[in-house]
Amino acid sequence: MFVVRQIAVGWMLAAAPSALPSAHLFSPMTSVTVERLDVGAKSIEAEPLLGRLALILKRGGEQRLEGMSRLCPHLLPNSEIPTLRCATLRLHATLEPKSGAVTLVQLRGIPWHVDDDGPPRWFYNPDNLAQPLICPGTTAAAKAECLFQTGQIGQAFEQFSALREGPSRGFALLRLGDIALALDDPEQALAAYQQASKPSSPVAALATLRRCELIDECLPILLDPRGYPEAQRAEARLRIARQLAFHGKWAEVVGLLAEIPKAKVAEAYRAETLRLQRRLLIGALTVPVSPPAVSTASTDDAGASQSDARTIEDDDRLTKALELYLNDPDRLTGRYAEELTDAAAEAAAHLGTPRFGAHILAAVFPAVSVKHRSGHLLRTAELYLDDEDPAHAEAILEFARTRLPASELRAPRWRKVAKRLQQYGDHVRADEALTARLKKDVELTREVTEAVRVSSAARAKPEGTP
Repeated sequence: MFVVRQIAVGWMLAAAPSALPSAHLFSPMTSVTVERLDVGAKSIEAEPLLGRLALILKRGGEQRLEGMSRLCPHLLPNSEIPTLRCATLRLHATLEPKSGAVTLVQLRGIPWHVDDDGPPRWFYNPDNLAQPLICPGTTAAAKAECLFQTGQIGQAFEQFSALREGPSRGFALLRLGDIALALDDPEQALAAYQQASKPSSPVAALATLRRCELIDECLPILLDPRGYPEAQRAEARLRIARQLAFHGKWAEVVGLLAEIPKAKVAEAYRAETLRLQRRLLIGALTVPVSPPAVSTASTDDAGASQSDARTIEDDDRLTKALELYLNDPDRLTGRYAEELTDAAAEAAAHLGTPRFGAHILAAVFPAVSVKHRSGHLLRTAELYLDDEDPAHAEAILEFARTRLPASELRAPRWRKVAKRLQQYGDHVRADEALTARLKKDVELTREVTEAVRVSSAARAKPEGTP
């Protein structure tokens, strides 16, 4: 540990660093605990914002995943590939390709990797933060920023290092911290952000916010976008929303997401804004997992009241998140449209409108990837049946029969859908038979009544009357 700290200090003090920061993911400053899972994985796909870790295994063994990990203890039911549900969102996962072992690091702060759930990638004109960056740049700082933007980390590191003294010092230190973090060296990143957060730095607020993300020491003022310079507010808003999301404060996240359409976002950052906005909205639409059942004897009135309050808060948050989803005219197209609509459908079902959930699933079908279509159609049919709409469910099943292999339709959940539809068919046929019998009874009654009337009329006539 002493060697690592010595390297960090030396890097900060050296006039011209000769080497890039080196990776050491587990740092006492940014980590809580670490866990190794010998699962024989070929690949992993982590979704930290949703608390999920999907595993492609080299061989069997899915059953033994349940309870194997302390950090991700449970298998998600009905997932297409083995997927663990994690007890914390603040997690980083890495795979050792040779052994297939997965290493989980529980973080003190929030994940920093540039992936689907990663922090926003924002770029500035270092000479005037309010003006757009035009590459390849005319000043040393702008040229370094253009290199960083295009992923030329080594060259960007050298050029920003040369700017550590002078008018661009604050911005250069911010980027040196970002580079260290991109290379999984959080300790050097923290040291650079500390230097960049001095009052003289034009990006002091953003540097302090980055430190807050890594070590979870955040003053309330840091989590208010209004406290940031206007040129930096768009990035700050997304970072703050992400920080709140990883701490489970989804109602506040929804509030910040509602501000984005009203804010000014440069055209160059719309794609990045949409990326993180949609990932955060997927998280906000995710239905809370029910806690384990508690016996009546151990449940007091206060506990029940707290549970009811949480349910009301969750439902209110889901409702507002669903409104944000519906207010997006492009919700059925573009990046994450499939995942976003899946989450919205489950939220709608949770709120008591499964048919609406099924409708939006059906609407987004053209955007669904081929490998997910079976599960997508299956869930659509299930939601229609949950709202006692066998007609639409039958249409989905017939459509699936024309699109999916027969072997997939023999899966247990598809067979259950078919059985439920059969039961509806049995009820319909029973109702039709009952209706037919009633019609016959009515006709017979009419015939009997008419016969009685004719007989009575005949008896009432005097003899000899024609």
